[in-house]
Amino acid sequence: MSRKTVYILTIISLLFGMLGFQPPKPVQAANTLRISQVYGGGNNSGALYTHDFIEIFNAGTATVSLDGLSLQYASATGTGNFGSSATQLTELPNVSLEPGRYFLVQEAGGSTYGDPLPSPDHIDPTPIAMGASAGKVVLVTGTTSLGCNGGSNPCDATQLARIIDLIGFGNANFYEGAAAAPTLSNTLSAQRKSGGCQDTDENGDDFETNAPAPRNTATAVNLCGPIVNPDAIFFSEYVEGSGNNKALEIYNGTGADIDLSTLSIERYANGSPTATESLDLPADTLADKDVYVIVNPNAGIQEFIDAADLLDATVITFNGDDALVLRRIADNAVLDSFGQVGVDPGEEWRSGDVGTLNMTLVRKPTVCLGDTIPDDVFNPALEWLGYEMNTYSYLGSHTTSCGEEPPVVPSVASIVPANGASATKDTNITITFSEEVTVSDGWYDITCSVSGAHTAVVTDANPVYTLNPDVDFETGESCTVTVDKDLVVNATNQNMTADFVSTFNIVAGCGDPYTAIYDIQGSGDASPIVGQTVCQG
Repeated sequence: MSRKTVYILTIISLLFGMLGFQPPKPVQAANTLRISQVYGGGNNSGALYTHDFIEIFNAGTATVSLDGLSLQYASATGTGNFGSSATQLTELPNVSLEPGRYFLVQEAGGSTYGDPLPSPDHIDPTPIAMGASAGKVVLVTGTTSLGCNGGSNPCDATQLARIIDLIGFGNANFYEGAAAAPTLSNTLSAQRKSGGCQDTDENGDDFETNAPAPRNTATAVNLCGPIVNPDAIFFSEYVEGSGNNKALEIYNGTGADIDLSTLSIERYANGSPTATESLDLPADTLADKDVYVIVNPNAGIQEFIDAADLLDATVITFNGDDALVLRRIADNAVLDSFGQVGVDPGEEWRSGDVGTLNMTLVRKPTVCLGDTIPDDVFNPALEWLGYEMNTYSYLGSHTTSCGEEPPVVPSVASIVPANGASATKDTNITITFSEEVTVSDGWYDITCSVSGAHTAVVTDANPVYTLNPDVDFETGESCTVTVDKDLVVNATNQNMTADFVSTFNIVAGCGDPYTAIYDIQGSGDASPIVGQTVCQG
């Protein structure tokens, strides 16, 4: 694209003031990074460390780049915006943080009180002096001031979209959830629970105060495991076959090993509202994501017996019209139920091709918790898959999609000009993806309201792609950039989840016909062309 002589775009104010042209700002996306610790008492009297610090943690399962991100500070209740000056903003370096790793940023301090920090991963050359007891810290996309403070100057939707993580502590007036994190001191830091893994978007619940314990990239990895859910124990298979070919399978999806002696199974025969039989399970350990199979000892097919962890002839004598309940003994809580307690369905409960008589039923992979209301209406097809009578091949294992990390998919992290921004007709378009990608022919489309479709010369600095349109745009038109989701793929062969669409407007800029400066000024007290946008020359 041609680069023409630079002129100064001037906007005439109501009288004569001239304001600069505002460059378009990128819109970017968040990721799995979290603020895991904040300490603002550095080098104060009685401080444990010589410097304030902010600690970042990667709670995800993929490496994340810190390039283009910043930490920004604002006082707890003041009127200053986040990152309003260099000493309120820390630009993060172009490094990548692996899963389970911490990144230690050294902020303001001295050498009078406290011990030096363990080797910081980054030392801010214009460090932030945070409040020792209260304040607000955000981790954001971009390295310009967020332009708001969440209190006297609320953040709009665009500004909120830049925030990856936020902590308000002490008497801060901006925080995640219902309450701020606790008040800090020269001897206390705010620490995210579970080593940085807990994030319920509630600062008051997610953070606790402890003696500061700064962690850096040399600290041992802390991979965030599955969230333990003590109620995620349920029936995963039900076999009501011919004769005594009967079995039940229990699945442990809690995220931890469990003691089966804490559980009991009840059988409610023929619509009985009270338990007909009860079985307390033995003191066996059931590992997380494992199953426990209970079989009638008189089963006539040897494969049922071979699959059994326990043989039982009390509860495992059910028929198609008997309800079953799995309970936790300590609090009598219902963890799962099968059938409808207190209702006699006749021979069986049935919906479509799925019934409870002469069938093997396997819980659907999408079911993550049991039915804890034993007397609600039972529709077996909602949560169960039906197989032929005496099917035993599924006993001994169970597959669920519960707790699985969704695949990492590429996305457009930023585009310049941003959606809704204004640009001059010779502008380039810069698209930054969330990770390195492979693009196929036709992956982008540029269509404008006046000049129509545009081709472009593409400069590839993966994941940053710069589009230099072959023909300049027309002043006054709007242009839409579309990225085709099916033509962008990452290293794990994942496509974008949806097309990316962004529109910007073309305004007069340098190189367009201009008005001489003496015509702008005029000969009177005010410009003769007040309110018009012109180029001086």
